[in-house]
Amino acid sequence: MQPGIHSTFGDHERHGVVASFSSALPAHMARWYLEREQFEPIPGETGLYRLSEPEHDGQRRTRQAVHDLRRRGYTVQADMSLDPARLAFARHPTAFPPPPIGDPACPKHQPSRS
Repeated sequence: MQPGIHSTFGDHERHGVVASFSSALPAHMARWYLEREQFEPIPGETGLYRLSEPEHDGQRRTRQAVHDLRRRGYTVQADMSLDPARLAFARHPTAFPPPPIGDPACPKHQPSRS
């Protein structure tokens, strides 16, 4: 897990949709949040949680969990299909505004120096 990431969500071959957390988030807090988002600890897999009943709207419920944790200020990494922000951009890229003028991350938007 990258530094600064609190939680990660993704698809697992055996367990379906899973979530884990880093040491940046205390274990008791991670457990509390994940259980309220309908994730359950996987026996024998320390720090790994699976979505309960993923066949019941699992993708939407996981995207909601990602959204909820971000709204509370946590940094969350998720597979594209489980990330509401990345999924929205992929579906409607023109609905998002371009970077502001002078954004250092986008060289073509740098003001000209004449």
